[in-house]
Amino acid sequence: MRLLRCLLLLLLWSVALSCSSEGLPTIERVSVASIEQGDGPSELPKRVVLTLDIDNPSYAAKLLKGRVRISYEGRNVVILSLDEKVKVAARSRQQVDVPLHVGFARNSSAVAFKEALRNHDLTNVKLEWQLDVRVAGIKRSQIVQAAEPMAEILSEEQLQTLWQMLETEPNEAK
Repeated sequence: MRLLRCLLLLLLWSVALSCSSEGLPTIERVSVASIEQGDGPSELPKRVVLTLDIDNPSYAAKLLKGRVRISYEGRNVVILSLDEKVKVAARSRQQVDVPLHVGFARNSSAVAFKEALRNHDLTNVKLEWQLDVRVAGIKRSQIVQAAEPMAEILSEEQLQTLWQMLETEPNEAK
């Protein structure tokens, strides 16, 4: 469970860095609001709700569809999909809950991915995402981030935070 929380925060850091620009909404903080366990013996969750602290100096926006893919050695290992449309109010600072469906691959790359994280090795980990957004109720846009090596997206400070989170004892789930 600790690995999943760290992975989700890492993922959102990456997306936040890619989205942040002057005049556009920026994600200032990300936290895990809830985790819904899947059915069966697996401890892997099927749904996660993240709470984003957003500063939006611009028009109202609605996240319509979104998908984030994490791949290891060219194969998808985690896919997060937006479960519901999410509204962001105009000219506001607010907290927004973002429900995500979580899909984990059950392949050899997923096992190798977990081992790579334990070894602090993001060499073969890539992140890509796409987001459909409606701004001011009129303009619909698709924002796409092609696959990029995660080690190049995150700063050294963010990487150190990730490794520290992976090495500390797990906190109680919310």
